[in-house]
Amino acid sequence: MKSLLTPIYLVFCLVSLLLLSSCENAPASVKVSDLQMETVNGVQIAQIDGKSFTGVAKSYFKDGKVSSEQEYQEGRKNGAYTLFHSNGKPSTKGSNIDGKEEGLYEEFYQSGQRKYEYHYSKGVKVGTWNSWYENGQQWTERQWKNGALDGKVNVWDETGVLRKEYWYKAGNLLKKELNLPE
Repeated sequence: MKSLLTPIYLVFCLVSLLLLSSCENAPASVKVSDLQMETVNGVQIAQIDGKSFTGVAKSYFKDGKVSSEQEYQEGRKNGAYTLFHSNGKPSTKGSNIDGKEEGLYEEFYQSGQRKYEYHYSKGVKVGTWNSWYENGQQWTERQWKNGALDGKVNVWDETGVLRKEYWYKAGNLLKKELNLPE
């Protein structure tokens, strides 16, 4: 029994030390109003006491609920961010790398229903962008390439009837078809 407890005790001690050391390196959480912004070579850098900030900056509604959260790394917006409706549900979610939009970007109605879904690569619009009416019916679908509309754009009405179609190449409108009610 004694020989079994010694390895378990050692594992427990090692795990405890790892957890404690990770807490020391955990990013700080501060109020957005505590950050000082400085422009360095055209880039906004968030600082506290003259040092580049790493951690999460939050802002709050008057009732104390969180209105926004943004991750920073070495003073730059780097990581996930979320904006919230006053009811506590997310209004916007996205992420930044070196201050530029990257990956999936979403917006939501106060009900929680998704409103927009976009994609970015190094701050440039790419891929399929979708939007929805609050009833959940798709509103638009757009294709982006290198920051310009490129491909077909569809626009539906709230009942799901395709009403408009546009075709783009490198941001230039090539053709449009309308199917409007009479």
